[in-house]
Amino acid sequence: APRARPSWATVTVPLAAWDAVAQRHGGTRNSLFVAVLSGALVTTGYADDGLPVKVGIPMSLRRGDDDQRSNATGGVSISLAERVVPGSDLGGVRALCRDAFAALSAGRRPAMIHLQPLLQVLPLSVVTSVVTGGGSGMPDVVASNLGSFDGLRRVGGRTATDVAFRGTAHHVDPVGTQRFGEGVQSWYLETDGAATFAVAGFDETRVGSAQALSTALSAELTGWDVPHEFW
Repeated sequence: APRARPSWATVTVPLAAWDAVAQRHGGTRNSLFVAVLSGALVTTGYADDGLPVKVGIPMSLRRGDDDQRSNATGGVSISLAERVVPGSDLGGVRALCRDAFAALSAGRRPAMIHLQPLLQVLPLSVVTSVVTGGGSGMPDVVASNLGSFDGLRRVGGRTATDVAFRGTAHHVDPVGTQRFGEGVQSWYLETDGAATFAVAGFDETRVGSAQALSTALSAELTGWDVPHEFW
């Protein structure tokens, strides 16, 4: 995103319908989330059919209430070699996610990951080359499932029916090498009977408007037969 101006779309789906679709196709809430996001990105033309899509999935590493670390978030990546066609089997995505989570929990990660504390003392130019270079690179999709929302919902006598979460990046230099994002990033929250995910589109040539992003997401959700509403 050279201009560092993402396009935004926020969509709510009934949780019962979301669950029913996921279960009908051998998946989970999370694997369906991954499939919808990656499919929408392919729809925009960012990722051509036949080319792998790299999906980054944040994961909490906090060990109970006594874990007082300020940042206990890790992450795994999966590579989708083929597009997950709406209405197809989600078992493959589910298995990839499960294996990646198991490897992270067991400490089976690339050796480079264990050197990450050293990044704090390295020049920014070196850190940038580590993050964006080589065979790993940045994810095409980031799918962050934040689970159930248990924060403030009632203000001034009104109760919010749906709640959305948006991630932001501060001090991004649009003209420098520290671009933020590649394809799409999304944050998923559940409230009573509904799931809402906010999606940021960073490829300004293909999802340079909220309309383009919403159109791609709506096509995927419709293909999966998931009722949805944008707001």
